[in-house]
Amino acid sequence: MSTKSARYSLWHDAAVLGDARNGWQDWAARADFVPFAPVGDRIEAIWTGGFGGAPGYTGHLEINALVDGSEVSVDTISAQRHPDPNVNRSMLIHNLIATHTLGQPSIELPYSLTVVSDDRQLSVAGNAVTFHGVRIDGTRHWIGEAPVDHLLIRVELPEPISLELQACRDPASLSSERHS
Repeated sequence: MSTKSARYSLWHDAAVLGDARNGWQDWAARADFVPFAPVGDRIEAIWTGGFGGAPGYTGHLEINALVDGSEVSVDTISAQRHPDPNVNRSMLIHNLIATHTLGQPSIELPYSLTVVSDDRQLSVAGNAVTFHGVRIDGTRHWIGEAPVDHLLIRVELPEPISLELQACRDPASLSSERHS
């Protein structure tokens, strides 16, 4: 996820909730789940991202990291996938196209692209988990999601990299600023 889209995510969630004063840490403290985060010696930086939910209820917490020079996003969502797989795929495609177009200085119309299915295996708590994902044909940027322990984990990668995810046992230690 680009820094621009991470800022959009944070602003969008706070604006929708009508409470931009409360930060990620406040929402994490109220969460009834533990967010997942990338782990390993290839992580150069890690910081908080978007958050949101209904008043008094944390619905999702995003943790971003710089892994081998690539900015990745891991969003832990407290709801399972929608029972209709078309709704899930539509949400992934929406996020993928939004991230893709936010990074462009101008968009000439008509504008065409092809979105392709791209399922990948990622390690979650030491187990290989299939993430059902999508990417724009001809690009390396990917977004995918998988249900894990009554949660939904959504991962966004700018390029194919191996990634290990673990539960973040100390979310209060994370900064809202990207530090290397």
